[in-house]
Amino acid sequence: MKTLFLLRHAKAAPGGPRLDYRERPLDDRGHGTAPVVAQYMKDRGYRPALVLCSPALRCRQTLDAVTEHLGDPPVRFEEDLYLAPPGLLHRRVSELDPAADSVLIVGHNPGIGEFARMFANPGDAHSREMGAKFPTAALAVLTSDGGSWAEIGAAPLAIADFVTPKTVS
Repeated sequence: MKTLFLLRHAKAAPGGPRLDYRERPLDDRGHGTAPVVAQYMKDRGYRPALVLCSPALRCRQTLDAVTEHLGDPPVRFEEDLYLAPPGLLHRRVSELDPAADSVLIVGHNPGIGEFARMFANPGDAHSREMGAKFPTAALAVLTSDGGSWAEIGAAPLAIADFVTPKTVS
């Protein structure tokens, strides 16, 4: 079985004329909610074998909160994940090493939310919760019975869990 954790970065400060969009840091709310979701992951035993993360500051800061609670999995910061559309995310997931049974992707909307909805089984109980929005610091846990990441998307993925900071607190 393969488990894919999709985590949207926590709430970031607004951009401005002196701040590069990629370097937007988490705001106070983001610094508060990222650890809440991280603790939830720890409490549920969610321990990804590999992490792929957008290099944007808000994603890196979200990841810092998560890895603080989940140990020290190998992390790859990948330029292509910055504002990645769902098709690119699918391609990247399909190229993953089959030896990694669980992978966390820390990324951005709309791509990460669209990717989750595109491949998730709409009949799953968490599908309605996920709905049309994928809020900041939301976590979707998708599973596949396939033995290879290359098979992801051939059949709908089960939505094993979906949480937001509001539903965890």
